[in-house]
Amino acid sequence: MQFITCAYGPRYRRYVGGLCRSWLANTTEPLTVFADGPIAVEDARLRVDLSLPWNTALPSTAIKTDAIGATVERTGDGVAWIDADELVFCDFPSLLPEGATVLLGHGAAEGLQDLGQGFSCEGANYVRSGVMALQPDAVRALLLAMRDWPDNGETWSVLRDQTAINRLRPTLPHVRLEEIHPEWLFGGDMWGGEHPFPANKVFAEGLQIEAGRCTWRGRPVAVVPFIAPALAAHIADGFGAFNEQTKNALCYLYSGDDVYRSGPTVTITFHTRVELAFQAALDDFDARLAAAVATVRDEVTAFASARLEAEMAGRFSVLATGEQIAVRRDR
Repeated sequence: MQFITCAYGPRYRRYVGGLCRSWLANTTEPLTVFADGPIAVEDARLRVDLSLPWNTALPSTAIKTDAIGATVERTGDGVAWIDADELVFCDFPSLLPEGATVLLGHGAAEGLQDLGQGFSCEGANYVRSGVMALQPDAVRALLLAMRDWPDNGETWSVLRDQTAINRLRPTLPHVRLEEIHPEWLFGGDMWGGEHPFPANKVFAEGLQIEAGRCTWRGRPVAVVPFIAPALAAHIADGFGAFNEQTKNALCYLYSGDDVYRSGPTVTITFHTRVELAFQAALDDFDARLAAAVATVRDEVTAFASARLEAEMAGRFSVLATGEQIAVRRDR
């Protein structure tokens, strides 16, 4: 089984840093990242593949099935896919039964789900394509379906691969991940019926990340199911909807491709019209951060649209509206 994701465009190349950091902390299997440029995290278990061009006339997520198909063609193996805006807090490969196609229930879909062109399914049967493991035959069926079903501007064009996998699901031999591993939470069952934007208190107030372990209302979480628009809102908000400990962990995971680097030097830079939240999670870096805050505090207040929030006691975050204050460790 090959484990892959995609990160095209600067937004997704930032998001995938969170996935990669959480993946490396919890698994030993390599992860291939199809991308259109470098990503922030470097490790021997991460393989960045720049071979697939992005047709910019399509959303960056449209290359997802190209990456899945290319992986099967090159290796002959099955493919386990995880969206770039997800986080993994389990040994994910160990949860997949050998030789099986594995799909994951949406968890928050209620009632009849429109799949476009007259197709529909019940919410309880609806699966999301953000996490799935497909055997080669299932990949070929998915690619064939997407090629042969025309786009007529309905749901098909918005949720292309997710729509396709839900149309295929009734005839596709598979197991459901949440059914074979009921001890874990994986998806929208943490959303309380709403997408996980900052206003969703059911999701945010229930989530706890501590010492690398994630729970929701006390239950262990395998995958945190962010979606890109909600994740963007949380980053802009400095993950302020979460409790302090969880906020710190999320700010570290999504610290950004031009923010976190290994090395001894602290620099402060300013960028216009950008919002950023940054968390330094390394204890040996806290003293330097505190000194940096003290040094630039007066200068920062000169930027009328900027807001600086510093938290000492081992934690530091920045949220600047209109002006970005980036604290980073240079190589």
